[in-house]
Amino acid sequence: MKLLALEARQNATYYISRYEQVVGLGVDLYVLNGEGTEDFWPADHYRIAGSRSIEALIAAAKEWHAEERFEGVFTFSESGVLAVAAVAEALGLPGIGVEAARASRNKLLMRQAHEREGATHPCFRFVTDEAEALAAAEELGYPVVVKPTLGAASNYVFRADDAAELRERYAQ
Repeated sequence: MKLLALEARQNATYYISRYEQVVGLGVDLYVLNGEGTEDFWPADHYRIAGSRSIEALIAAAKEWHAEERFEGVFTFSESGVLAVAAVAEALGLPGIGVEAARASRNKLLMRQAHEREGATHPCFRFVTDEAEALAAAEELGYPVVVKPTLGAASNYVFRADDAAELRERYAQ
C-alpha cells in the first residue's frame, strides 16, 4: 500500500517514530510537508510544498500523485485534519470530506452538531469579547472552561474559577 502522510508544518521530529511504525507495517510511505527541513524523511519519499496553504499542499500532492498513484492520505497532526480532507478530495482518494473535517476540528460547529442531533454535550456559549465571556460565565456558573474554536493539543484552553480569573485569562 502506498500512502501519503501530510503535515502543513513539520513538527520537528515529533512524528518520525509514528511514520517508522507505519513503514514497519509494510506501507510504502511518502511524506509531504508544507514547510519543513530537507533532511526530514528519505529524499525519494519526501517533498516540501513550500507553503502550508491548502492550495500549495493540494498542488504539490496532485503533482506527486500523478507520479506515484497514492492509495490514501493521512496525518497524525490534529491541526492537519482539514488539509488532509481537502487533499484527499482533490486527489479523488477516500476521506471524511472537507465539511466533516471542518466540523470535527471546530469546537463551535461540533457542539452545534451535537445540539442539533440531541447528543449529550456540556453547556456552551460562543463569545467574541470579554464582556460576552463574563456574561456567559455568570449565566452558566463558575468554574468555566474557555477554549478557542480552533486549536490543538489544548493550546489556549484554560479554566477560570471566578470573574477576576476569567478577565485575566481572557486577556491572554
